[in-house]
Amino acid sequence: MASSEPASVPHQLAPATSPPFSMSANPDSADATPSGISPPPKKKLKRNRITLSCTECHRRKQQCDRGNPCSRCVKRGMADQCYMESPPVPSRKASVIDTSESEHLTQRIEQLEALVRASYGHAGDPAAMSVADMAALLSNTPQAQAQAPVTPSNSQEQVPPERAVQDAATALGQLSQANGENPLAVLLSQLGSTKPSVDDLNPADPVASFPASPHVTGQLARYFFEASSIHWYCVAVHKPVFYDAYLEFFSGRHQNAPDLDFCVLLAAMCALTLQFCGDADAQAILVEGAMDKDNLRRKMFDFARTMLAHSERIQGPTLERITAMILIAIYLENEGVVNEYYGTIGSAIRTAQSMGMHRDGEGKWHMNPVEAEQRRRLWWILYTHDRLQNFVLCRPYVIHDQHCDCRLPLNADQAELIEERELTSHSLNQPTEHTFQILQISWSQVLGQISDHCFNILTPSYRTVLHMEHQIRLFELGLPAGFKHGTTEGSVRPYITFQSQLLVLQIHHAKVLLLRPFIYKRDVPPYDEEHRTLQEAFDQYACDVCIQVCKRLLAFQQIMHSQIPRHQLRWFLCITSIFDAALTLASVLILQPHHALADDIDYWVRAGQNLLRSMASFHHVASESVKALHAVRNRALAARGLPTVEGDGHSPLPVSVNVPTQHYNHSQAHNLFDPLLSAELDRAHRTLGQSQTLVADSLGPTEMSNTIWDSIPVAMFETGVLPSSVEMLSGDFDAEELFERFL
Repeated sequence: MASSEPASVPHQLAPATSPPFSMSANPDSADATPSGISPPPKKKLKRNRITLSCTECHRRKQQCDRGNPCSRCVKRGMADQCYMESPPVPSRKASVIDTSESEHLTQRIEQLEALVRASYGHAGDPAAMSVADMAALLSNTPQAQAQAPVTPSNSQEQVPPERAVQDAATALGQLSQANGENPLAVLLSQLGSTKPSVDDLNPADPVASFPASPHVTGQLARYFFEASSIHWYCVAVHKPVFYDAYLEFFSGRHQNAPDLDFCVLLAAMCALTLQFCGDADAQAILVEGAMDKDNLRRKMFDFARTMLAHSERIQGPTLERITAMILIAIYLENEGVVNEYYGTIGSAIRTAQSMGMHRDGEGKWHMNPVEAEQRRRLWWILYTHDRLQNFVLCRPYVIHDQHCDCRLPLNADQAELIEERELTSHSLNQPTEHTFQILQISWSQVLGQISDHCFNILTPSYRTVLHMEHQIRLFELGLPAGFKHGTTEGSVRPYITFQSQLLVLQIHHAKVLLLRPFIYKRDVPPYDEEHRTLQEAFDQYACDVCIQVCKRLLAFQQIMHSQIPRHQLRWFLCITSIFDAALTLASVLILQPHHALADDIDYWVRAGQNLLRSMASFHHVASESVKALHAVRNRALAARGLPTVEGDGHSPLPVSVNVPTQHYNHSQAHNLFDPLLSAELDRAHRTLGQSQTLVADSLGPTEMSNTIWDSIPVAMFETGVLPSSVEMLSGDFDAEELFERFL
């Protein structure tokens, strides 16, 4: 990972050249020297600072991010001329006190003592006070000074406060250089010896300000890579480089200024890990200080955001900052803070573009292959998130394909990215740690096409909907064997099972959102007589396929809940896909209360409620989903002439199959559908075992070739597109009021 230049480098200060305390800064005043000539300035000592910039940035006196090449040289088109000079090894010399300054130093000491006596004379002789007494005096003095009256004094004897502070600071600095540790230095160190809280951060020393000890932080980082599903879903953190930077961050704090961007990355990793960490695992990790998981999670996240803002002010962008912003965005998304998630991803994309990451690092900037590959991986993760939020939030994406020539990342494990050997990419049928990310890129491009052609400012035609359905099908058929549902590849690489399940959810969810407008056709104007029969048949086929996909999605989630630990189900996709599927089915019952499959549809609505209720205790968005779905289902029951259910939806529903009650436990850790309750899972497996049907299959080849579908617009895409469920569930809303125009 690239590192940015530290904010400051320790060096030897030259002696201060400020005029004596009694001399006025104004040469026209009465205190000026008799001759009117100022004394010659003292010779400045050369500061042998280590050069931490490339030669070109050092020559131009510009800040350098120390990349290879750095971003500034890349922008200048001088990437091939960017190199770092090897810093000379400084020789250690004993401190030498300039005896010629002793008289001047004595005068400074007297000035400082006079200032202390004038400020704290009411407390007695400062020389007789202990360090602890002076610390207590300093902590209580501001209030006393605020209440004390100001006594007038001779204008010639009164010292301006700004000048007094400057003189005191100068004297104190020379004292610390000349005599080492002194009582006042000890006093100031004791005043700042307590560890700062998150509310009082010290950006100059992020290691001391970090909310957790290195031991706890190391355990959280290990959990992030080895036990959580975060690294399975988003391989943004390059593990080998991360651990090198981690050791330098904590062990090298006295030799080098800590990298603020890595500090942000580490805090974001810890916050995200605690977000997905199970209670038992968190208790084992945090046993050292008996810390509360949620409290530490919030502290870590606040720390990451604060340090990110400070880093953006004082140094240029780095790959660590891009990585940290990706993790912060994922955290915000899973907390349901949609607007901040949207803004963070947009900011990360703009930052990456400012670093030239939309252009290929190896082909355009002539970088070494490993660094160029790391940049590619981060860039395409940003691209994926940009397209996903575009489809789910119905907001425009930021990255346009015509502006980018960054090549696709290699299908290779992180351990294979070694500079000493040639980088090779494996076939997608040979899964690696990064195969899922490559598939996500292809999937996000499909979603971008759907958004461009169906959910933009133009109304799509029926042919466009058929084409987009076909694109989803092609992607599904083109998945590698290891990522197809029911394969055994997961036994070799366990994370592939989880990744393939997420892909299935994404595909089903996209189908639901694509076909759902055909259900909300209440406000559609009457069709023309010429094509009415064909259009109504198409609409009914699309509605039937949408219902089938909703049931398949909920059945698949039932099986996931019986196989995956509870804390891995916290992904926002799991919640929003359940809510959208159950909401769509409940809407069918409201708009078509006499539907032939009404009882079966209501069963799956209740299944969705149960799934959301099982996650409501650890995800507030799931809790909001339960309440919203409860209101909509009551509306459906009323439309069918059935009694409604009281409460807010959080009370468990009765079991719908005939099994002994002792086999069903609603307080199950993560599996609402108990494995002993085989009837529930059997029904889910039967639903998934049915063949998938497309709208094109229902039409048949003859109707598919009819040219009328090319020109007839789908009016439901103007009137029947629900607001984004992500935004609905992220804020306070009234379900009845929100769905009134659709239901």
